[in-house]
Amino acid sequence: MASTGNYIGNYKIIDQLSSDAVNYVYLAEHISSPGRPVVLKVFTTFLNSAEESNAFLEEAYSLVRLRHPFILSMFDSGIAAGYPFLVSEYLFPPVTLRDRINRQSSNPLPLQEALTICTQVGQALDYAHQQEIIHRQLKPEHILYNASGEALLTDFGLAAVKTQPDNQSGADPYLAPEQLQGVISRSKLSDQYALGCIAYELFTGHQPTPDPIPPTQLNPSLPVPIEQAILKAMSKKLTERHANVRAFITMLSASSHNGVPATSDEAPTMLAETPTLTASAAITRPFSADTPAESSPEPIVSGAGPNVETIALASTGTLSPLVERKEEIHALASMDAGPTPIPTGESGAIIGSSAPISRRRRPRRLVAFVLVALVVLLIIGSLPFLVPYLLGIIPASAATVTITLASKHLDKTYTVLAVTGTPDPTQMQVQARIISYTTPTKSMTVNATGTQHQDATTATGQVTITASQGTVPATFLLIQSNSGVNVTVNVTQPVSSGSATFNATADNPGQSGNIPANDINHYYNLTKNPGIVFYAQNTQAFTGGQDAQDFTFVQQSDIDNATNSLQTELMSSAQAVVQNQIHANEQTVQDIQCTPRVKSNHQANDKAANVTVQVAVTCSVEVYVPQDMKAMASQLLGADAYSQLGANYALIGDTVTGNPTFTSLATDNSSASFTVEAQGIWVYQFSTAQKQSLAQSIAGKTQADTMALLLKQQGVTKISINTSGFGNALPSSPGDIKFVIANVAGLHATPGS
Repeated sequence: MASTGNYIGNYKIIDQLSSDAVNYVYLAEHISSPGRPVVLKVFTTFLNSAEESNAFLEEAYSLVRLRHPFILSMFDSGIAAGYPFLVSEYLFPPVTLRDRINRQSSNPLPLQEALTICTQVGQALDYAHQQEIIHRQLKPEHILYNASGEALLTDFGLAAVKTQPDNQSGADPYLAPEQLQGVISRSKLSDQYALGCIAYELFTGHQPTPDPIPPTQLNPSLPVPIEQAILKAMSKKLTERHANVRAFITMLSASSHNGVPATSDEAPTMLAETPTLTASAAITRPFSADTPAESSPEPIVSGAGPNVETIALASTGTLSPLVERKEEIHALASMDAGPTPIPTGESGAIIGSSAPISRRRRPRRLVAFVLVALVVLLIIGSLPFLVPYLLGIIPASAATVTITLASKHLDKTYTVLAVTGTPDPTQMQVQARIISYTTPTKSMTVNATGTQHQDATTATGQVTITASQGTVPATFLLIQSNSGVNVTVNVTQPVSSGSATFNATADNPGQSGNIPANDINHYYNLTKNPGIVFYAQNTQAFTGGQDAQDFTFVQQSDIDNATNSLQTELMSSAQAVVQNQIHANEQTVQDIQCTPRVKSNHQANDKAANVTVQVAVTCSVEVYVPQDMKAMASQLLGADAYSQLGANYALIGDTVTGNPTFTSLATDNSSASFTVEAQGIWVYQFSTAQKQSLAQSIAGKTQADTMALLLKQQGVTKISINTSGFGNALPSSPGDIKFVIANVAGLHATPGS
């Protein structure tokens, strides 16, 4: 497993995207094209021999050559430290057909959408089969969507390396019966079976089983001819399937248009023809010693593969421009040839060779002389016009073509999250951390400052009256306890028999009124009516009697003053500790926040002479690395540039990013949101192969034709041509044509930004 910043071959690792038992998938960039992300897939299969390495490179080279609008582009392949790798286009965000199916929640896709997907994948698969390349492991997970919503075929299987886990094949519903049984490991008809399974799932919302339920039972609205086409592709017997993928897709398309089944062998071709290379495109072919010398192109060294050369076809033909110019030059040269041959007779003898010339011949000579003179005068008069024409069509000995390429200035603002948990780069998250420190507890004791006077209070209790003789009337009875305390009993109702309990109060306030239980337990007579006798008793002690007093109590200000004094001291030290833990490359999301924890042995209004307060302070802050956010914004801008401009544009100079701007903080402090501006200049790139191809296309052409041709090329905005030698046309030999790319100034980041 490679780490971020490491190199595999000529590729620098930016991030790891995924991994499993068979490969590691990284986001990477070529050392010569920073800011242009690609997907680098490194297989875990170790290649032990040259034979194994050559087998992989041969297979990989076949995949790199595939060029189809519905196949994910493969750019490069190689072997690093014995482990093979492939380099392909990077789609952001990566969305698979499986993701699209899952959003349907077991419901079928709309009919037209399903047909479009099947057609696009079918065209790609048919094209690969024409190149004798079999996919081997076709499934929804290996079909990606591009930015236009088109389905792209990817993840071709390879014979030289293991491309799927050993424990997956038996559970894969897209493997054909012959693959599961080990009878055939690779077959175009097996790919057709997998495509049929995918179509089954798209049109029904369910994965097929070994004995699939007829699709119309799962989707009653599905036309029967489509069901027939799918089930034919999924036939267990190879001989009962469609003749090829093209026939399968043709039958699907015809069924959707006509509503009736179409025979796969006779249905009109609905599948688009395999795209052919345009005149300016590059094609490849095996090198042969028998290739004619005049048509042998210059081989492209980089990425050509073993025993392969690349031929670039000029847009107007290969040799015809040069031939036409040679014919014109020959015709013009004949005008300057020697004198007209002397006329001869029929026998071939020179007329007049042995006799004086007759006078009758002189007028003819005179006429001839006049005609010659007129021709000479005509030529001399045409020289101002003829010379520029000749110079314009005669090839120069050398030429320098300066091309100004198209450039795009991208300026975007991104929202980046700093999270304290594990960051997810796909969600534009970077790492943040919480720094926290709690001081040791410190205490302080201060005197209570509250003072108050309390009057004496009267003790109260209850007395039980039991009638002994006569009826005790409802009245206030004044009786004396054994300890000599006078007590008034409030008899609220007469007591003629039995007992009744009534509230009683000590007559004198103070603690002396707090008589103990049974301090009253005597028979008493009424003073005014001695004949009435009763028994009085207090079964419980009287309480509440207090003497008058002055006392101190704790005020809230006593607690607060002690707390503030301790808190000021502790907060200063805690902030210093937190500040010292912030790294030089980090910044705080907000100011350091401190919270005191306070305890006291008394609360406000407690009677006490003093109070002891204990305080501890906790300070914390969230920090992040601004450079991480800038790097994230730079990476996002690079991905957007690749998506919007394509692989032919490269960053010139630096990606310039602004300082992150804080916008919001999550309620649980788990993440902070920032905005980061990023900008850069991307310039269209011409490879060495493209320059060689263009040189062959413009060799021998006039400057006007050359400029017209080059200005039609993608990414070209301006052309200037300088020639050396006699003529002004482009040299006939492509090797004498030099291309210079005009410098486009990029942006440059200041150090530390």
